[in-house]
Amino acid sequence: MRTKNISVWLGLLIGATSVLASAQLLVRQVGLAEMSQQAAVIVRGRVVEVRREGLPDYPNVPTVLVTLEVLDNIRGAAGERFSFREYVHQVELQTAQPGEKPQPTGKYSKLDYTEGQELVLFLHANSRYGLTSPVGAGQGRFRVLRDAQGQRRVVNE
Repeated sequence: MRTKNISVWLGLLIGATSVLASAQLLVRQVGLAEMSQQAAVIVRGRVVEVRREGLPDYPNVPTVLVTLEVLDNIRGAAGERFSFREYVHQVELQTAQPGEKPQPTGKYSKLDYTEGQELVLFLHANSRYGLTSPVGAGQGRFRVLRDAQGQRRVVNE
């Protein structure tokens, strides 16, 4: 009887742990004030170069190196150009034959960067690996859009 109770409690503990682990994948909403406090870099810029490459010391870790022409430096992006490196989340794998390893399709997360794009970014400080990301995931990345009259508006992910 005692073995059954231990098994039940162990099952509940494992279940609770997996629920907590999956909850960590959710992104908490952050406001503009909190984003500003957490950001090491706040910059408005135009994307001039996007290079997908492995992390220099770990070539199997997919990253994107983005270079911006700085239009407004609010915090931390000194100079006319600013580059940052972000981990790339590959979201789709090709279907593989049994026994083969699935290969990436080349489709990436929504946080894709394209040349010519105008952005306002609230970026974390670089990690020890030289990687950063927008504060609050896509919440700290704003696309600058223009309407037919040329008026700008910003939309975050």
